Amino acid sequence: MNNNIPAELNQPAIKSRISILITKVKMMDLFINLSTIPDDKVTFLIGEINKEIISLERQMDKIVEKAKIPKEQGEEDFLRMLDTTRAIPNSATPIDPNIPKVE
Repeated sequence: MNNNIPAELNQPAIKSRISILITKVKMMDLFINLSTIPDDKVTFLIGEINKEIISLERQMDKIVEKAKIPKEQGEEDFLRMLDTTRAIPNSATPIDPNIPKVE
């Protein structure tokens, strides 16, 4: 499930909710395969799984709604400038403007 996420929804918030959901479903599988099924834990876990599904659905809806909002002119360039991975790295030593440059 974590490997087949559409590109527009492939975000950490979605991935974490899916991971939590997978963990709770595995817990449910564990309880169901026991010789004596702890019914109180299973009923509690069903409620928790339903809450996680609702949370995942709301997060997906939120992302889809944000994607529908049109971007203003120049907003893409502004967002690219905010990206720290594209920034020019700072050098540890200050550059002396009086040093001759080799061209």
